[in-house]
Amino acid sequence: MVSQNPDGSFTVTLADVYAEVRKHGDILVKAADAVSDIADHETRIRSLEKWKYALPVSILFGIADTAAAVAIGLIEWSHK
Repeated sequence: MVSQNPDGSFTVTLADVYAEVRKHGDILVKAADAVSDIADHETRIRSLEKWKYALPVSILFGIADTAAAVAIGLIEWSHK
């Protein structure tokens, strides 16, 4: 235990230092876990964003494909 001396100074034992180091080590482990959770969260957000931007492009290709099919059908129909 930390104890105050009569002259106003403090005595810190090796057990006190070890207890503080263990406490900070536990905090660092929790922080490292939180950082890995954040990294995983960022990965999930990026994958959702890829779909968000890929979907409009696929819709445009679908519309273009449909328009081409209709145009080809009209051309073939008009030549009969």
